[in-house]
Amino acid sequence: MNARTALFIFTALFALLLAAGAAVQCARAGEPHPGCTEAADKQTEDHAFRYEQYFLRAHPEIDRIVSILWDEGLPAKWVYLMLIESGGKADAVSGEGAKGLWQLTASTAKAYGCTDRADTEQATRAAARYISKLLKDFDGDEWRTIAAYNMGGRNLKKHGPTSEARALADQVFCLFFKDPFFLDSME
Repeated sequence: MNARTALFIFTALFALLLAAGAAVQCARAGEPHPGCTEAADKQTEDHAFRYEQYFLRAHPEIDRIVSILWDEGLPAKWVYLMLIESGGKADAVSGEGAKGLWQLTASTAKAYGCTDRADTEQATRAAARYISKLLKDFDGDEWRTIAAYNMGGRNLKKHGPTSEARALADQVFCLFFKDPFFLDSME
């Protein structure tokens, strides 16, 4: 059994424990990080089984996605944004027309060099470049970057976060700190 297979088995078992409520504390701390709101923390616990399904669905591509994120200068934890945005489905399509694992709109994909939003490598590279730009635009504020990824940077600056963007940002930000699939250990 190689290290990646062992890690996969361990993370799947850990996710099952989370789903059963046996492990509800953060992976890195005895309690939720202050950035992990109580509602997002509860949602993370309540939806652990769903997150496990997202992870398992995307698992064949996770190593490749993490490698691309590293190449583009981002840590592995940004995989959680992809998992929440698309549920790990490469063929996901939103009501707004965003497509693929990273739920890129046609204009964002084009702006960041992606001609095929269903192509994991192209979409991940485009998403990573977009995330990097948003991180710069929002002075490294990861929560606002996540919200801006969902609703657009200009819209966030002009109107503030929508309830959908706020909920998504809370959820992903909480997963960053809980790291239930130990993505940080992949680095």
